[in-house]
Amino acid sequence: MPEIIITDIDGTILDAGQPVQRVIDYIKAEGYPVVILTARAESERDSTIEDLKATGLDYIRLVMNGGDAPAPAYKAGEVKKLLDEGFDPDVFIDNDAANREAVAALGVEVADPADLNAESEASEDEVEEEDMMSKAFAVSTKSKVKMTIEEKLSTADLLAQALTAERDDLRATVEKLTVGAVDELTAIKADLVTKEASLSALGVSLEKATAERDAFAAKIAELESTKVTASKEAAKIAASVGVEPTAIIPGSDNVAAKVDALATFNSLTDPVAKADFFAKNAQAIYASIKV
Repeated sequence: MPEIIITDIDGTILDAGQPVQRVIDYIKAEGYPVVILTARAESERDSTIEDLKATGLDYIRLVMNGGDAPAPAYKAGEVKKLLDEGFDPDVFIDNDAANREAVAALGVEVADPADLNAESEASEDEVEEEDMMSKAFAVSTKSKVKMTIEEKLSTADLLAQALTAERDDLRATVEKLTVGAVDELTAIKADLVTKEASLSALGVSLEKATAERDAFAAKIAELESTKVTASKEAAKIAASVGVEPTAIIPGSDNVAAKVDALATFNSLTDPVAKADFFAKNAQAIYASIKV
């Protein structure tokens, strides 16, 4: 598997836009291909490439943050992708302790740029001449920190807790949105049912009103027809009982008396009594018919 060095940018190889030369020299002295892993947004790629020119480093890949995950989780995820591709990181250099801990949990050696010094790299001849204490000192000055199993488990547990919390937050957000949408849809459906019921009731009322209007119109037409033919009917009734029509005295305006006379006449069932009443009240009956 090809060995590589993975390095951060800000606070690691650049500080306030200026090269951190001792870290850059250390990376060059190692001699491995360089992968630059930064939390800068993907939208800053062009400006970042310009910034990196000041370091003089050749790199095989520039990985930038295209999402919104926290830096430790994001960087650990990208290092995991490199491991899955078959790369063998010699060291991961980052000035943020949380980032180093997250990556160290993957079994990768990490280093704080503050501890690095290119002069700690000895040539092969010098290493062969050093005793065991010198070798240990050289490794310590390189500061490639190897975490213990307990530390790795603790860091992995913290990372898992952070990811679980993020997952739960996302789940709660989705559930809240889903419940809100369901409630709103239910309310809309209930409102629609209520309005449909109201429209149905209005339709029934309209049909009823239309029928009543038509009935009144028919009744009015019937009454108008009765009014026109009333005098003819009265003449027929008078003729049927042998009474000659009597002229109505003009000028009489006792409408109530006229109407009562006609009503009394119509209520009589005995022909003789009816004829007698007509003979006595003919003028009032004819006047009521005219009214």
